[in-house]
Amino acid sequence: MAERALSVALAANLLYARVELLLDGAGRPCLLELELTEPSLLFNHVPGAAERFAREILLLWLYRLSAAQRALAHPAP
Repeated sequence: MAERALSVALAANLLYARVELLLDGAGRPCLLELELTEPSLLFNHVPGAAERFAREILLLWLYRLSAAQRALAHPAP
């Protein structure tokens, strides 16, 4: 259910997402909340978490920049 919710949100390139589910009266999972941003990300609970998250943002940015440069260097016919 969580994977379906993320796929609908086009979340393939997100660095953060939280899916909250609960069970209905018949025991089926229901989406309670799909959160794609978090104001604090609770960095104060895990030492180094903010630095690791910043590194992932930088790596994603560099990857996308590199992909864009490759596309400009070798345009599709």
